Amino acid sequence: MSAMPENSPKTWLTYHLAHPGPDKAIPADPNCAIFYKGRYHLHYIYQSDDRKPSIADKGHSYAHVSSTDMVHWKWHPTVLTPPKTGHGMFSGTAFLTREGRPAIIYHG
Repeated sequence: MSAMPENSPKTWLTYHLAHPGPDKAIPADPNCAIFYKGRYHLHYIYQSDDRKPSIADKGHSYAHVSSTDMVHWKWHPTVLTPPKTGHGMFSGTAFLTREGRPAIIYHG
């Protein structure tokens, strides 16, 4: 399951800048915004649009995009997905640890 739009050029301007979204999934609220090493990182909740048997069975995942200018976004692999059917990520935040490493806390 990927939140990255198919066949989009690297300089693709998102259809709405404040909430970049996938073309084959249902985007939801943005979470875990953080500025790290010269890039803005944003995670947003999405669900695949493969609704068989029902979208509720798929669970929410976190898509990850980053940008240097908040206009042109780079999609990263989706690595935060629910461990069990019917579970998912519903809210969260990003922060830097005392050691300066980015971290995410999410609720699901």
